[in-house]
Amino acid sequence: MTCYINNGNTPNLAFSNLQETINPMDDWYYENWLSVNYAKCNAMLMSMRKIDSSLYKAPTLSDEEVDIVDSAKYLGLILDSNLHWDEQINYITKKVSAKLYVLKQLSYSMPSELVASIYLTCVQPHLEYACTVWGHFLPKDSNRIQRLQNMAARIVTHNYDYKYCRGFDIVRDLGWQTFDDRLKYLTCSLVFKALNGLAPANICNMFTMQENGYNTRSAAANKLHVPFARTVKFSKSLQIIGPQLWNQLDKSIRDSTTIEQFQSKYKKAHGWQ
Repeated sequence: MTCYINNGNTPNLAFSNLQETINPMDDWYYENWLSVNYAKCNAMLMSMRKIDSSLYKAPTLSDEEVDIVDSAKYLGLILDSNLHWDEQINYITKKVSAKLYVLKQLSYSMPSELVASIYLTCVQPHLEYACTVWGHFLPKDSNRIQRLQNMAARIVTHNYDYKYCRGFDIVRDLGWQTFDDRLKYLTCSLVFKALNGLAPANICNMFTMQENGYNTRSAAANKLHVPFARTVKFSKSLQIIGPQLWNQLDKSIRDSTTIEQFQSKYKKAHGWQ
């Protein structure tokens, strides 16, 4: 799967730049007698404001117009033209709800310890997949994911007392980390990997140390520069949230030399097993 990203000050310019990018690929396919599956090709116009993409001319491949879509699935994430992540959350909710139904059926004939293990290994990863990208944006989205985890906790413990017992408390009693806890842990782990060259180059280049002027002491303390956010949406991005969470960590955790050591110290500092 190939993804091309181009930008422009106007939608027409963005589409024009995209066309210039894909033309060499189109020529290469033609020269090598390869065909393109147009049904699987699409283009998306992404903007901070709502734009009617149907008003603009779509790019072409071998003289065939590519469909312009408002959302598309890419590497397991559903991206939409405004990066609201609603469709991604809906997708996760539907997928995990089906798995929790199966888990509930299994809970009637399996010990709780085994049901908990199945949840942690087979269900929880679906809740957390790429959450460092979408998880910080809206509290209501995190709450929807948390409710799924709460239901899993009820299934494991057979506690369906909604009146006097909160699912959130059952999660805590089981010793599980809440979704918010896991989100912060995974975000800080990703920042550590980026600073130590263990992440893809585009993520490694996302963070810079505080190293000049009054930030000299912060550099010595292994703290990161927090970029200025001009929009609310950017303020919730990994590029902003990552450094903020990193700078809040104890210096002894930030100074870890391996990812295993970092994660061990992080869990110990938060009282996790």
